[in-house]
Amino acid sequence: MNPDVRFTQKTRRPSGAPNVEEHQRLVRDKIPEMLEAMGNIPVYQVLSRDRLPAALCDEVVRSAEKFASTASLEALADVLDCIDAWLETQGLSLEDVARVRAERRKRCGDFRQGVFLECVADGASTDALQHRTFRC
Repeated sequence: MNPDVRFTQKTRRPSGAPNVEEHQRLVRDKIPEMLEAMGNIPVYQVLSRDRLPAALCDEVVRSAEKFASTASLEALADVLDCIDAWLETQGLSLEDVARVRAERRKRCGDFRQGVFLECVADGASTDALQHRTFRC
């Protein structure tokens, strides 16, 4: 993960100085104007085409972590929107992803049955597996 893109810090200021909360992360396009409408002063930049893909990947991770901890549809929407934007930066589309998904599903199956792999032993280790008391 790019450390200068994913960062939040509250900065303590001397008494009377403005509160500043640093984020150093990618946000949705309309967030700066929403912050301004609330009376805040956002400081931001528009990332170059070179920096955008990495920032999108970082935001996918951040949003996926939020989704994993909250099961929020908003967090899931953020994941999907970041993926969609990343695909666009790569000249790809959701149709390309759908094609790869179909190939992987045919070859490896999907996740609907809930198969949870605990460990894998080589073929010569079948005796150990029959009497196992260890946890992989």
